[in-house]
Amino acid sequence: MSGKGSPGKKASPGKKKKASPEKKDGKKSKGSSKKGSPTGSKEEEKARLQQLTAELLLAQGKLATLEAEQQAKTAELKAVQTKQETESVTYSDVLKSQQREQDTLHETVRALEHRLAVAQKQIATLKSELSIVHDAAAAEEDDCDAAFKRALSSARRKDNQIAEQEAELARLREELQQAQGDLRHAFEQIETWKYRASGGRWLLQYGTVPAAGGVSLCISALDLLSQRWQPPFQEPCNGELTGHRVVACKNRLVTFGGCCGGELLGELRVFSPETMAWVQLPPSTAPAAAAPCPRMGHAMAYCDAINTLFIFGGQGEDGLLNDLWQLRMDTFEWTQLECLPSKEGLPLPCCNAALGVSSDGGQLWLFGGCKESGECQSAVWGYELYTHTWSLSPIAADSAYVEPREGHSIVCVRRWLLIAGGSCQHSSGERKLLGDTLVFDTLVGAFDRLDLNCWAGGDIKNGSSKAVVSRSRTNSAAVAGATAGQLQSLNPSNCVFQGSALLLLKPNTAGMLGELQTVHLQLPDELVKRKVAKRASLVVVERLELLDGADITPTSIQLAWLAPTKNAHRLTAYKLMVTAEDGAVREVYEGQERTFELQRLTPDREYIFSVKAIYDDASFVWSDPKAFKTLVN
Repeated sequence: MSGKGSPGKKASPGKKKKASPEKKDGKKSKGSSKKGSPTGSKEEEKARLQQLTAELLLAQGKLATLEAEQQAKTAELKAVQTKQETESVTYSDVLKSQQREQDTLHETVRALEHRLAVAQKQIATLKSELSIVHDAAAAEEDDCDAAFKRALSSARRKDNQIAEQEAELARLREELQQAQGDLRHAFEQIETWKYRASGGRWLLQYGTVPAAGGVSLCISALDLLSQRWQPPFQEPCNGELTGHRVVACKNRLVTFGGCCGGELLGELRVFSPETMAWVQLPPSTAPAAAAPCPRMGHAMAYCDAINTLFIFGGQGEDGLLNDLWQLRMDTFEWTQLECLPSKEGLPLPCCNAALGVSSDGGQLWLFGGCKESGECQSAVWGYELYTHTWSLSPIAADSAYVEPREGHSIVCVRRWLLIAGGSCQHSSGERKLLGDTLVFDTLVGAFDRLDLNCWAGGDIKNGSSKAVVSRSRTNSAAVAGATAGQLQSLNPSNCVFQGSALLLLKPNTAGMLGELQTVHLQLPDELVKRKVAKRASLVVVERLELLDGADITPTSIQLAWLAPTKNAHRLTAYKLMVTAEDGAVREVYEGQERTFELQRLTPDREYIFSVKAIYDDASFVWSDPKAFKTLVN
């Protein structure tokens, strides 16, 4: 029994008996023969363990790959399922739509079958009627020649009626054209009466006439409404008045300067034809230096748009002048304008030149005049009021020859200067009175002579100009009530422009003023409008079209268009749109005219236009866009 036995009886476990070396070596050799070396066994186990670890890692990698593939397959399966569900819904909708279309086709087929049955019944009925007609025709075969003759005679009668109707239609067309011409003439008369009613009623003659014991200042007024001279206004005068200038300012006559009794005048006077009396002007508070000096033979022009009077040059006490003044007609204040020279310099001092002003008051044009040497000139000068600069207008090589002159009349109508009359002095010293009428294109710098003898006697002779000249006269009844001593015959320089119409008082055979002649000048842009209107009345236009022949300058483009002939009477307005190179689109015109001039454009730039025609029912049509390019300045 084990326990706390006596330690002497059992050996301690920690104490073993050492074997003899022989025994120990014998045991080792015996064990090594049975089991082998322990070091080699551990290395094998370690190698096997590493191999198993590598296989485990390989298996784990394959497992992760399989799991990723499984997830991808699962996602793909879900996408296929979603796509299948979507396609299933789509196929279901398509199937339903096809089913509806098939039902509709079935209904259409049934309707067509019904119509076919009805048509077959109608064909059967028509065959029956045709059989009846054939039977009737067979019965009336003997009367066929007589029926043919009757039909031929009826056709001939109808042909004669058509010919008569065509002749009647041609006569009616001629009457219509004549009526349209009369209507246009009536419209022109209406416009003339409108102008006269709005203030262009009076034609005034201002000067001195012989009187008992000397001369008197006389103002004769021709009433264009009644075509009768009013009793003239006369006042004493120190001598014959020469070299004065008069202009019409808002139905009033304004005169400045002149020479009377050997004394130069510098007084501004305003005369009212309504009251046949001088208008009292407010006293001037400006110093004497702030007004033009006394002079004669100066050029004077008035612009209604800015209510301003302009005066250039003339003969002063110290010689010829080339100064420029303006007078505000609302305040009667004088201002001397600054004159900056261009590369050509300034206009030479001269007298008896003519001054024109543009409709907006931004440009002055000076033509002709007599220099200090007594020689006349034909230079054209332009003055910009915004830059205060004079510039000499170059004359084109193909321009018509123009004689230098003085004492002529001038007016500015848009881009053209109309010039009439005047006189020039030959090298022999003989003075020649000129009777021609000129047109100067300020854009191209070219003169055009309209006629050679506008009022010196005989009929007006048209020249080779593109402008059109026509004339109307007022007979001698226009001067009824005026005595012979009150009227003087006019020289060619005494004529006046009314817009683009030239008014001339012509002497009769007795040398008295017995005829008022009006020369109507139609400028090129007006001719374009007439041609467009004539072409529109003769040509059948299928669609709204912008014409190719535009009048193009460096700063303006004048367009014309043709409206469709069909329903032309229902057109109420046109709208013109323009697109610039920057893509900005804007409306530049709205109205009933078929022409429009767009101004203030940039030179050498392309613009695209399109026009819109609006009808009375608010419907509209557009023209095809067309591009036009301004000229190089």
